[in-house]
Amino acid sequence: MQTPKPDPTNFFLAAGGALITAALLLHVAGGVTSWLQTGEWIDTPWTGALEVLLEPTRPGQAFGLGEVMTPVLYWVVFGSLVSLPIGALGAAARLRQRRAASTASRTRQLTARPGLATREDVQLAAGRRQVVRRGKSARPLAHLPSPTDVGVYLGRSRGVECWASVEDSLITVGPPRSGKGIHQVIAGILDVPGAVVTTSTRPDNLAATLAVREAIGPIAIFDPQGLGSTGDVRWSPIRGCESPTIAIVRASGLAAGAGFSKGGVSDGAFWHGQTEMALRGLLHAAAIDGAGINQLYRWGLEPASAIEAVAILNRSDGAAEGWGDTLDGIVRMDGRTRDAIWAGVRSALSALADPAVRKNLDPLEGEGLDPATFLRDRGTIYLLGTGVGASATSAFIAALLEDITEAARQLAAGNPGGRMEPPLSLILDEIANLCAVPSLPALMADGGGSGISTHVVIQSLAQARDRWGEQAAAAMWDAATLRLILGGSAQPRDLQDLAAVCGERDDEVRNWSRGPDGGRTLSTSTRRIPILPPDVLRTLPFGVGVLLARTAPPILLTMRPWTDRSDADLIRSSIAASTQPTASS
Repeated sequence: MQTPKPDPTNFFLAAGGALITAALLLHVAGGVTSWLQTGEWIDTPWTGALEVLLEPTRPGQAFGLGEVMTPVLYWVVFGSLVSLPIGALGAAARLRQRRAASTASRTRQLTARPGLATREDVQLAAGRRQVVRRGKSARPLAHLPSPTDVGVYLGRSRGVECWASVEDSLITVGPPRSGKGIHQVIAGILDVPGAVVTTSTRPDNLAATLAVREAIGPIAIFDPQGLGSTGDVRWSPIRGCESPTIAIVRASGLAAGAGFSKGGVSDGAFWHGQTEMALRGLLHAAAIDGAGINQLYRWGLEPASAIEAVAILNRSDGAAEGWGDTLDGIVRMDGRTRDAIWAGVRSALSALADPAVRKNLDPLEGEGLDPATFLRDRGTIYLLGTGVGASATSAFIAALLEDITEAARQLAAGNPGGRMEPPLSLILDEIANLCAVPSLPALMADGGGSGISTHVVIQSLAQARDRWGEQAAAAMWDAATLRLILGGSAQPRDLQDLAAVCGERDDEVRNWSRGPDGGRTLSTSTRRIPILPPDVLRTLPFGVGVLLARTAPPILLTMRPWTDRSDADLIRSSIAASTQPTASS
């Protein structure tokens, strides 16, 4: 087989173009130099300018000027003519790179990717009409509801407003500094139509939303650790535990602080269950006896001290049947098993070692947070705490959350349709860093039907798996009706999982080949590729997220920061007022 000879046409065309360009540049340089020295333009043809290359030290000969034209000036002018277009091209290239790197440009490039939701898909999945239509069943008592009555604004996609319904459960996944607060959490606290319960490990959200929420309803700030120096209410985990139901609810939350529900703990379910049974017995006994938080703390230090609680349960007519025997059985177990269970009890109650925390958990008679009252009055409850440190109150935050959701369910049961009216919104920012609320997976699955909307904000799926365990984290993800993915993750497994959830599309591959006779043939094939590969998800621009709404294709969502809201000045004033030093400081 003979190899076809290369075609020299392209070479000759390139060479000819280079010569013409050089001749024009040399001619223009001669004209400019002549004008600078004589005040007149040259009248020689441009093709003759190539003679300059034969005598570079005497450029005037090519233009009929002889020694009048200064060689140095000519070559300076020529160099300037050459460098100007090169510099202009370089500046244009840099400008283009900057524009390509800008958020708007990157967003346009992402929008053009095949497989993403179309305008019609967005309208059907999260548009204004859809949220109003769903709202008629979510809030049957609301007359002619608007989107703000039955939903929360999330952002825009393809020119369409995207909304979350009050019966939706939402998970937002984004690493630190990815814009979760500025784009979603603060707006969610401000815009929900009913009562709000929100958690955080820092007082940032509290500072930004306090002034606006105060105009809507009562405010309660539960901050037993004094993270924001703004705590104004106290809450007793004991009060009300005369009722076995309440004792069970609160013990479930406290037991989450023992850490047995995390993945990697051998027989974690058994130890968690035993710890929960011990805690509910201690809470029930403390409530029946009228004991305060100091007594509960003393009982939790060692099993021997809990014998007093066993005696209270066994002699009281108001004690739940069998609870005394259950607690007595735990206290009298063999040493290793009993000590392991009591290690969980001590861990759950460890924050009580701090006298300041005990004070905030032991209100006077007639004082203390009443969740039902706040929920009825469209109030806002801020829960501040940490999951690490010597005085970490995560277990008590979890217990209070369980208490609030149980109160909401009781209120909903007495309303028409079995729903909270207006709905309750749980905006759980950094919840995985704070506490593993045991009922959260179930709440996300069925809370919407009771008028309880849940928005869980986490840093990564790996964080959720570590805090709740593999199965519970997967159940939470499956139960969410809306999932918002932000950029910046560095977890390879998470990125691969999220790319798989976003789906795949057909990609047509074209292959060109050349035969021995020089002819070209085209063949096509189809392959499946991710709609949004891991590298695209990792590099999502700030302020842009991917919304997975039920069965719709991935929605590229452009979010609105709170600084662009109409009430941004009020939010700034709230932040300024909250961050001013007090008179005592």
